[in-house]
Amino acid sequence: MEGRTADDAAYWLALAAPAWRDAVRVVAIDMCTIYASAVRRLLPGAQLVVDLFHVVHLAVKMTGDVRRRVVRGKYGRRGRSGDPEYGVKGLLVRNLEHLSPGQFAKVMAALGGDPGGQEIAAAWIGKEKLRHVLNLRVTGSPVRARRPRPALCLLRLVRPERRHPRAAVPGQDGIPVGK
Repeated sequence: MEGRTADDAAYWLALAAPAWRDAVRVVAIDMCTIYASAVRRLLPGAQLVVDLFHVVHLAVKMTGDVRRRVVRGKYGRRGRSGDPEYGVKGLLVRNLEHLSPGQFAKVMAALGGDPGGQEIAAAWIGKEKLRHVLNLRVTGSPVRARRPRPALCLLRLVRPERRHPRAAVPGQDGIPVGK
């Protein structure tokens, strides 16, 4: 399809046979209002749904936006090498299950030291929770986490006295204790 306007998308749909357009029941889009407008015009009986990839992509972008806003507020400038938040920016876009225990500990250590870091951690955990919910939606069953649970880690950052119920000593569960 040429172009990225509603008219371009509508033209592309208009070229399809009427029987094909009538048979379309569901259209997955990437949250672009241009495509939504064209689909509503030429496929009025079709249900619009958002592609799950783009939902997760938006959550990843939001995590980066929160990190950049917090860093600018904390330092009065963009993040740079040597800033703890900058040092984990590449890890924040990765899936939790793809982080090694050392990388996970690095994220928790970098984000657990101050309220700004906890705000970034909350955004990252929100992204991971969204991924988990979408995975349940698609597969119908949860994927077993191999790493410490992010919600418990966030609780540890906010309330350091809390610990995993099976841990005899704070920090024994592999989740760093916040300050």
